[in-house]
Amino acid sequence: MEGVISILSGVPDVIWAAIIASFLTFIGVLLTNRGSQQSLAMQLNHDKEKFIYDQDIALKKEVFLEAAEKFSLSLATIPKMVNLEITIESISHDIGVHGPSAAKLYIIAKEETVAKAIEFSNELSESFLSLFKTRAELMDSKEAISIYEEIIKGSETEQQRILSIMKELNLHGHSDSSKWDYLNNSFDTESKNIEEKKKTIDSLKSEMDPKHIQFSKRCLNEYARLSVLLSPMIIAVRSELHTTENTDEFTSIIRESMIRMQHSYDGFIKDITGK
Repeated sequence: MEGVISILSGVPDVIWAAIIASFLTFIGVLLTNRGSQQSLAMQLNHDKEKFIYDQDIALKKEVFLEAAEKFSLSLATIPKMVNLEITIESISHDIGVHGPSAAKLYIIAKEETVAKAIEFSNELSESFLSLFKTRAELMDSKEAISIYEEIIKGSETEQQRILSIMKELNLHGHSDSSKWDYLNNSFDTESKNIEEKKKTIDSLKSEMDPKHIQFSKRCLNEYARLSVLLSPMIIAVRSELHTTENTDEFTSIIRESMIRMQHSYDGFIKDITGK
């Protein structure tokens, strides 16, 4: 032991200084490496979390944008119901077009967003069913008018046929009174039939037109109401995508737009009806 101490005592101070400096450098390197590893681990963890977050936002954005588009298309079907030329099959398809997109939204959205989407979807379906009943009555009247118009066309065609026969008889100098009486009576019968059917059509239209106008107003009101109801869902979606700034202003813009549209439509109806 004394020999070891003697040897160590014989080591010059310069050597000890170098040894201590090297040791301190080694310790510093270890600490630096440990700090770097910790920083790298934290950076990697942060990058991982950011990647997961970005992927989540990207997926939500894709699903939400598709859902917003399909919900808007379904909503736009409500005012389309005013056009009685559009088939109920086409309207039913457009109303239900948001279904698959809504299902995707239900999977990845938060509970609040899902609740708003379901609420809007239910309101849309209930509104459609209510409007469909009234539209079906209008469609019955429209179909009846179409049938009478076809009958009139048939009578007019028959009159043209009778006139052709009369011209032919005139050309050949036929004077058989019974044949002429028959043709004249047939022509008069078709004329009476046409007159009766036109009166029936006028009567149906006089009943149908006011109902159609009221139905148009109702569709527009429902469209405006549902557009406002769509706002909470859109706000919830914007919140999940972190794009919401002023929800009150957003809702106010939607309401003002609907009010303006209603005023424009009321003015249009007043211009064409004088009421």
